[in-house]
Amino acid sequence: MQSVTINIQESYIPRLNAFLKSLSVTINIQESYIPRLNAFLKSLPKEATMIRSLDAEILSRVDEYKSGKMKTTPLREGMDRIKAKIEAKI
Repeated sequence: MQSVTINIQESYIPRLNAFLKSLSVTINIQESYIPRLNAFLKSLPKEATMIRSLDAEILSRVDEYKSGKMKTTPLREGMDRIKAKIEAKI
């Protein structure tokens, strides 16, 4: 397991918040740390965290796809782009 510390200048916090809102994150926690994680989450304001199950995330993305809101590219078109980039380097 790797630990990372990031120091961010205060003026960049709004940009960081916007970036973080766009992320979906899966975190694997060792069993022995779950009580500490739960205590930490409870210490945060309710609006600071949103925990969704993987099922909810999948259903949300399926609904987005079915509604036509999700930008998609046909597989063949995507593979043709990759092939063209590789061939251009040869």
